[in-house]
Amino acid sequence: MTDERTIYVVVEGESEERFVKDVLCPHFLDNVRGVNVVPITVETGRKGGRKLKGGVSSFEKIRKDISRVCNEHRSAIVTSMFDLYVFLKDIAGKVWSKGHGGSRIHPGET
Repeated sequence: MTDERTIYVVVEGESEERFVKDVLCPHFLDNVRGVNVVPITVETGRKGGRKLKGGVSSFEKIRKDISRVCNEHRSAIVTSMFDLYVFLKDIAGKVWSKGHGGSRIHPGET
């Protein structure tokens, strides 16, 4: 399948990967013919030569993986799924606030 018909979902860990495989993939198979959904779990660290996944604590830990996926698959759709509660203030210099109706981003504020 070509990248033009693929959606790559960069995910934080096993729970998000399972959601993509168990919910998003079947949905697209049933409703959008010819579109492939592929989860890619980022590496968040290393321990004893083993890659660690999950528990993202800063955007810097995942920036390289996200950039790599976007660069390798320029003609595909690339999106992401992360728990934001730990590194809200870290993402691209934006300030997030929790208010009525959920979290909001305020561009340019620090």
